[in-house]
Amino acid sequence: MIVVSDAIRGLLDKAARWRDKGINEADTKALFIEPMLTALGWDVQDLDAVNREYRVYDGTRLDYALNVGNKPRLFVEAKPLAKSLDDKLFIAQTVNYANNEGVVWCVLSNGLQYRVYKSNEPVEMEGKLLFEVDLEDARDQARAEDVAKLLSYLGRESIESGKLDTWGEATFTDVRVKSALDGLLANPPSRFINLILEKLGAGPALPREKVKHSLSRMALGSSVWRPATAPPAAGLREPPVSRGQWTYDYHFGSKPQNIVDLYNRLDERIVALGPDVQRSFTKFYVNYSTRRSFVTVQPRKRKLFCYVGLSWEELPERDESVTRDVRKIGHYGMGDTEITLSDVSQLDYALRAIEASYRKARQ
Repeated sequence: MIVVSDAIRGLLDKAARWRDKGINEADTKALFIEPMLTALGWDVQDLDAVNREYRVYDGTRLDYALNVGNKPRLFVEAKPLAKSLDDKLFIAQTVNYANNEGVVWCVLSNGLQYRVYKSNEPVEMEGKLLFEVDLEDARDQARAEDVAKLLSYLGRESIESGKLDTWGEATFTDVRVKSALDGLLANPPSRFINLILEKLGAGPALPREKVKHSLSRMALGSSVWRPATAPPAAGLREPPVSRGQWTYDYHFGSKPQNIVDLYNRLDERIVALGPDVQRSFTKFYVNYSTRRSFVTVQPRKRKLFCYVGLSWEELPERDESVTRDVRKIGHYGMGDTEITLSDVSQLDYALRAIEASYRKARQ
């Protein structure tokens, strides 16, 4: 990790010096991408490990094929330093190169930003994005460790051991399974209700309507509940949602899957704080309230910004690497304290502050 962190600092220095010189793709590869590959354990001088200008199915050439056991395991497509990676043609090119060659993982990079795609995931092109990382985030010392940690998933050791495979498979699978469960809970087919009735076994019989209402209540607490497809049963609480187009899909439909998964886990635990928790989607954030708002969550492509209704002094504990006092800093949503999440390991810390804010809001 230290080697990767050192490499990041060196590349940021280069970017600061040369950004305005119109760095082309060849210079981007030589000055930015290859030093990072080296720091990640890929020997760019070893043709068994790294192939430049790798010929793919239609005779065109990919910038880098990273090999384990003489077999390509990770493709890297490079663009010039100043190029935006948002161009859908760039994304399609990178993912199609990998998918057509049977390579699961591929990276699109301009030397400072790295976007990692799972080529064979059965979703739309942009939905194949597992995560993205921007070296510029490491200029903030509190974020530097997270940047290095994410990049380490592209390291040779990670690819050899299957670390990236394990994380990626779990994240994509969990998001899809949770979405499927949402549909079953919100609008259960008859055979699903019949199966539940069978599993209930001995004890007082439950009418089908009671089972259906129970499933609806579970849907209301589900992390990916969608009001358009999940009308609540009569008499049940409906979280206030949506002003026009502001929905779950609006906020998370184009986010990397690691951020979608992180939010789903956070949302599930916030909703579980109590039956009075209300969730609503606005243009810039997701709001959670009881008698009044107690936390707002603003999703970004690389992190979640949580703003809690506690002053700096009221926090039960303070990890200043992810927490800051924003009383004098403008931001969307409510709250005087910001907690930034980029990894599931930070959830427990955030939830302790969110729960304290929830208790305060109920008073």
